[in-house]
Amino acid sequence: MPDKTSGFLKTLPAPDRQAIRAQVRMDDASGANRQNKHDQIVHMKEVVDKNFEKDTAKKDRLAKVQDAIAQTMAILSVEALDVAFQIAPKAPGYLTVAALDLQLDWHVANALPDSQDTSASGIPKAKTGAKGRGNRDSRYGYLKEAITRRAYISELDPEAARTPVVEVAPQPSMSMDVDVDDPGYDSEEVWFRS
Repeated sequence: MPDKTSGFLKTLPAPDRQAIRAQVRMDDASGANRQNKHDQIVHMKEVVDKNFEKDTAKKDRLAKVQDAIAQTMAILSVEALDVAFQIAPKAPGYLTVAALDLQLDWHVANALPDSQDTSASGIPKAKTGAKGRGNRDSRYGYLKEAITRRAYISELDPEAARTPVVEVAPQPSMSMDVDVDDPGYDSEEVWFRS
């Protein structure tokens, strides 16, 4: 496809082309383009800083959630769950929606190391709305089902029940200060070759 701009410029008479070149030189000399580039760089740095702050805040929230899950005293019997669920509201030991969510999250995080462990598979993610875990009663149902499945698997393999595995996948992050001289660093060339 031929370049339409250069074709058009070739059709112009010499004085017009000379005037256009003079105008382009004046625009370049004014520094407006440099100012635009500078403004764009400043904006991009602000966006990077803002995203870095968001990422840091998100990592902090995830760490707090993981700490809360790790410190949870899990309810591992249906009888204990039934007793705790019957406690009157605002009484000590009452299972709030947040406490039930924490119990459910514990079961998800501490799935037994058996490939047939489905104790956490029926637990939906903790979202709000129709796709979430529902109200307090539905959370109770999910927790009761998870405890029942866990107890069944524990009967089949008592060793698996003693050692719950908590595996947290490392969060990928981009470091702002990458050491390219580090032997573990892959250049783009090496990365794309492999």
